[in-house]
Amino acid sequence: MRMQRSLVVSLAIVAGLAGAEDRPFDFSPENPPNTGAASGVAGPGTAMAVGAGRRPTAGNRQVFLQGVVEMDFISQTNYSDGNEDIRDHRNNGLLRSELGARVELDERLEAKLTVAYQAETGGTAFVPGSTTQVDSSSPVVMDDAYVVLKEFFSLPELAIKAGRMPEVWNLRSDYGAFLYDSRANYPEVTSWDGVRGRYNLDTITITPYAYHLPDDSRLFGLALDWQPEEGDSNNLFLTGSANVERDAQLPDPAVAGDTFASDTLFTYYGGIEAKFDIGFDIWGEGALQNGDQDDDIGFKGYAFSAGADWRAPTLTQFAVGGQFDYFSGDDDALDDENHAFINTWEGISDTYIVEHEKYGELSRATQAQAGLQAAKLRVEVGLPPDNRFRFKLVYGYYQLTEDVNEADDFGQEIDLTATWQYTYNATFNLFGALFLPDDGFVETAPVGAALAGDDEVWLLGVNLLVAF
Repeated sequence: MRMQRSLVVSLAIVAGLAGAEDRPFDFSPENPPNTGAASGVAGPGTAMAVGAGRRPTAGNRQVFLQGVVEMDFISQTNYSDGNEDIRDHRNNGLLRSELGARVELDERLEAKLTVAYQAETGGTAFVPGSTTQVDSSSPVVMDDAYVVLKEFFSLPELAIKAGRMPEVWNLRSDYGAFLYDSRANYPEVTSWDGVRGRYNLDTITITPYAYHLPDDSRLFGLALDWQPEEGDSNNLFLTGSANVERDAQLPDPAVAGDTFASDTLFTYYGGIEAKFDIGFDIWGEGALQNGDQDDDIGFKGYAFSAGADWRAPTLTQFAVGGQFDYFSGDDDALDDENHAFINTWEGISDTYIVEHEKYGELSRATQAQAGLQAAKLRVEVGLPPDNRFRFKLVYGYYQLTEDVNEADDFGQEIDLTATWQYTYNATFNLFGALFLPDDGFVETAPVGAALAGDDEVWLLGVNLLVAF
């Protein structure tokens, strides 16, 4: 939701390359070079940096050609069941490409058009975390198609964006959104259709918006961001929003993979981040929900996340951090209140197997009823003198918020990523992840408790990302 630091995913230069001075080249498969917004989701939505293709044309018109080519090779096993007796090992290659043009027609009008292609190698559609082949093809799609009207009604503070656009309401600029992220669920189209306004009042930004979401639900909201003048020792940012979703699609706890439409879901969000010149970054964000699931059941979910990072004030990159996440679950599916936090469009991707939008996201199976809480630790190290080689270690411990058949421990995951900044525009990432399931995973696994087990789930992959 960082509207001042991260305006729109497709309009700035590559984040990470243009990031904080103490974090050179700070991106990886879960943190790719995205422009301006969250880098928490690799692949789709990887925004396109302003390249050398800028050329003047008639009058004041300028054209910026931008593109992305991203390739993965992934080996995975036991993803949906944690059961070594079920033969579900799979090796597959992934390909995503984007090519677009941003046209500045004059000082008050610009347009953006982007086409994209995403598929497994061989041309079949890609399903995140799937261990079965998909027969349908993956065609070229229109990923972005929007216009920006600046100085609307002759007001320099007011801008309107309309069409198919990327949107990431994130608190921290290096991570996926806690609540709304148009790249969530790793679709072929990584933008939403709608309209958004932005009105700047000195240090305050007011943002009304309305979107028709990919599952045919509708989102309306108003966001308020405040970032005071930067002080001598800290950089403070506060944000909040009020949102209403019509026909929000909810996971059906009775039938795995099915959804049903709710009536009206209200979500009230707030977040705060403070960065200090001694290297500390602390944050917290959360949301409350109410509304009507139907005529008989009301929403009462809530969630929050808080944590801290410390980055060494040296040219050599070194950082440690930790955080705690909590998403409420519903302890009684038969009463008149649904306490599960409905978070269909979150972009949280701190770990590859349990959370990552591109590589699997096993946590989605817990959203129907159980809820999930997590404790995470991170360590990042860069090699001198220029941090072109970096390593990142992430550990996550997960529990169900509400017991399912007296099971509560979901499991533990450990990830390791090695990153090589090959050139300014190209990055190689070698990564591996190991998830150790527990009884909570068995009870909520996508295949059902009768087939699920607690054998190790693992993922190995290599990623090449070129953005220009």
